[in-house]
Amino acid sequence: MSQSNLTSNEFAQLIQKGSRTELNAVSSGLCEKMELYLKAVMRADAQVAQDCAHAAFEKVYIKVKTGEIKDLDNFYGYCIRSARNELLMHKRSSSRVRPLDSSGEEKEVQSSAEETIEILHSDEKEEALTKCLSELKPKRKQFFLRILNHINHSDKEAAELLGMTHAQYRTKKSRTIAVLRQCVDRVLGK
Repeated sequence: MSQSNLTSNEFAQLIQKGSRTELNAVSSGLCEKMELYLKAVMRADAQVAQDCAHAAFEKVYIKVKTGEIKDLDNFYGYCIRSARNELLMHKRSSSRVRPLDSSGEEKEVQSSAEETIEILHSDEKEEALTKCLSELKPKRKQFFLRILNHINHSDKEAAELLGMTHAQYRTKKSRTIAVLRQCVDRVLGK
């Protein structure tokens, strides 16, 4: 099934059909095209393009699944516009808050769960993380604990084990880690 000729109704039927293999293939293709667009046209770096494409896809996926988007002939174009909007929101929010290290240089922000756990190794940080975990909404906390169970698996394998698409998994994981990171920074007064 060609992603560029896909309608929202066809994508909804694909979701309802429940063929995870076909759905993952179409979803991966759409995400790759959104990433490519963001890198080539919008000049986003690779990681930001990937994160924004996955975040946009998750939002579009949920809208199709819940019936918010119906009878859309150019579903591919809608996905591209959604990815563009996600990148613009990312740029807007990152222009407001840029963490700096002691020398005034921008800090590199870690993105994987393994790196986050490694950073939070000290006792003080561990206490802050425990506090932040208790403050998480129940569904987000449950998801975070589930991804920790699959920490040694690739994102793709973990997504399959959790019954999610790869795009959904990456987006939920990165959002949850970002919320925890912000909370820990707030608790530690950074």
